[in-house]
Formats: sequence, C-alpha cells, structure tokens
Amino acid sequence: HVLLDGETVRLLDFGAAVATTPLLDLAQLVTRFTGWTGEHAEAAIAGYADVRSLLPEERRLLPAVAALDLVIESAHLLR
Repeated sequence: HVLLDGETVRLLDFGAAVATTPLLDLAQLVTRFTGWTGEHAEAAIAGYADVRSLLPEERRLLPAVAALDLVIESAHLLR
C-alpha cells in the first residue's frame, strides 16, 4: 500500500507489507474490488502489461494465482 502525493511517497499499513510476486498484486487488484467484470480485468492486465510485459506463462498462471489468493482470503474470513 503506497500513497503518492506529488514527490512524497508514504507506505500505508506497513505491518501487512510483504515481498511477493507482481502476479499476486495484479490478481488481488482484479478480484478484491467490487464491480469488476472480465472486461475491467482485461483492461487492468493490459495496463499493467504496458509497464511490464507479462510472460505467456505468467498470463496463464494469473487465474490460478487469483483463485489461490481467494481461497486463502476465505480461510482468513472463516477463522
């Protein structure tokens, strides 16, 4: 979680920060926000790919990463 204000960068929720793969960040973006459609998800993925291209194997793994993340999040909610 990063807040950009002009040239100032602030870290938010630092206690929950982890080093992870950009695939997980992208998967969480398209699965955890309400109102997303497949079209919105594809637009977000295309926007990401404009900055850093996804390898074909990364693109194929994205649905699996998203599904595993949702399983983990569900377990947290049930706990």
